[in-house]
Amino acid sequence: MKRSAIVVALALGLMAQGAMAKTLNVVSSFSVLGDIAQQVGGEHVHVDTLVGPDGDPHTFEPSPKDSALLSKADVVVVNGLGLEGWLDRLIKASGFKGELVVASKGVKTHTLDEEGKTVTDPHAWNSAANGALYAQKYPRWSGESRPGR
Repeated sequence: MKRSAIVVALALGLMAQGAMAKTLNVVSSFSVLGDIAQQVGGEHVHVDTLVGPDGDPHTFEPSPKDSALLSKADVVVVNGLGLEGWLDRLIKASGFKGELVVASKGVKTHTLDEEGKTVTDPHAWNSAANGALYAQKYPRWSGESRPGR
């Protein structure tokens, strides 16, 4: 009987801990990264996206509202590879102190010719293999490593 009471108490404690798990506030630089973050994080993340599906992350101009979003974020997910030229200024202006995830880190990139110069193509997510690597940047948001576990 005493053993059963201990097991029940432990189970209730674990359930309460799970119920109090913190939802991560995630800000993604553009919609593709926001979609990946939401799919990987599920109910354990709240995702805001700076550049929507009809926007252009190359030419985006952040607003004070965007700075406020970053200031409250636990995690900011960016592509990198020079896609978000405005990002460093926004992070500095917002006072962001959380985790910065660069989704393109470690992916296989391609080059392209742009105005007579060879440059890295920042659209690495267009490769299915790279898309899978992007999703792997968020391991703590899934499975046993979810927030609050």
